[in-house]
Amino acid sequence: MTIVLAGCGRVGFDRDGEHDASTVTGDGTIADAPPPQPLCTNWSAFGAPVSLSAMNTNALEWAPIGSSDGLTLVFSRGNTASSMNVWMATRMSTTAAFGNPVELTALSTAGSDDDGYLSSDRLEIFFDRGQPGTSTIYVSKRMTPSDVFGTPTAVTMTGFSGDNWAPALADGDRTLYFNTRQTGPVQIAWATRPTRADPFVYQGILNQLSPGNEVGFPAPSADGHELFFQMFGSPIQVWVARRANTSDPFGAGSHVTETSSSNGDGDPGLSADGTALYFASTRGGNMDLWSATRTCP
Repeated sequence: MTIVLAGCGRVGFDRDGEHDASTVTGDGTIADAPPPQPLCTNWSAFGAPVSLSAMNTNALEWAPIGSSDGLTLVFSRGNTASSMNVWMATRMSTTAAFGNPVELTALSTAGSDDDGYLSSDRLEIFFDRGQPGTSTIYVSKRMTPSDVFGTPTAVTMTGFSGDNWAPALADGDRTLYFNTRQTGPVQIAWATRPTRADPFVYQGILNQLSPGNEVGFPAPSADGHELFFQMFGSPIQVWVARRANTSDPFGAGSHVTETSSSNGDGDPGLSADGTALYFASTRGGNMDLWSATRTCP
């Protein structure tokens, strides 16, 4: 699907990544792919965050991410961190409010099923099952966007061992970013596949995002020029790394100060058009969903 955004600083972009991603290099680079143009070359700062009050309850809510068409919001909800489930809310247009969310019970177990992420065609949903240290990314599929999801299966990742969670897709669903803990702090890793029919092949850790610090919960932009993520600490914060071209590695991350409060703000997700940043925050006293928007002048 090709989306064209009009206005100064906005150019057309290929949402589904129709290019050859078979050759990859280190640090999140795809070598042979023609570089997608950025969604915007001059983003404004994000505005003041607002609560997604229709999604928030007395339970925990986190891991918000919008679908490629902007009409679906996927997030996690649970009474404890060890009993999260994936929920989904929809709306009729991108200017409407999201309706009442429903649990995706096909993904749910007695344990934790968390961090859902829809594929660009909305026919697959990736999520993690278990707790950090033993967690694994799973995928569930369906025939059409109106069908229920089928029985989940573990994602195959050649050359990788260890726990993996918080999946995020990019490059037409051929690049997978995720959390892992190998020999120290939590870090963001990545894997690629030539086509969606192939298994993922592990590529490595994105060490350059914040060397020596614990980072996770990746949220790539649709154009591949930005990677939002969570910086662990007290409190947690939303950070972003950028690159001028998708053939370049991401640079070092920087703090997205517009989302910050004296409480924890993390677990980001970016809308497909790049204008809305969803995140989880305890600024209201509970871990709830919030959003902040920006414009392309």
